[in-house]
Amino acid sequence: MTESTDDIFGGEEDNNAAITAINELAKHVADEDEACAVAKKELTDRQAKLKLAKEQLYDTLQDAGMQNCKLDCGLNPSRNLVTKYFKAAGVDEGTLFDWLNNNSLGDIIKPTVHWGTLNSTMKEFAEQGHTIPEIINPVQEKGIRMNGKSKYLASKTAPAAE
Repeated sequence: MTESTDDIFGGEEDNNAAITAINELAKHVADEDEACAVAKKELTDRQAKLKLAKEQLYDTLQDAGMQNCKLDCGLNPSRNLVTKYFKAAGVDEGTLFDWLNNNSLGDIIKPTVHWGTLNSTMKEFAEQGHTIPEIINPVQEKGIRMNGKSKYLASKTAPAAE
């Protein structure tokens, strides 16, 4: 529910000061939110390019028959093959856990609940009128939904009218 700023802050003088502060903070939040989104995308892109460059360097060293190479610049790239293991597609956790147990590896099994699943389940549980138990720690975070951010950002990059 949107309230009248006169109802919230009282007089017109208080209202103008609050609107000025809200205006400046809203613009700052919109700008920083966009900057973070851009930086996150740039980081993802850079990490992908870095991974490709590492693979190309590995292949170049391998094609040259070298494990490593000491360079004049002081760098010493060395091939390193890292193996990562993931559950195969289509294999359910029960099958994986059975295999781990049968091969004396079951001590690594940690039953967990994904945070998103717990969060949505507890939200629904509370909305049904139930009391959240003490084993759950509800934390409220202050946030802002920034309406009009796209238009605001577009206006900052639009050429000035002549």
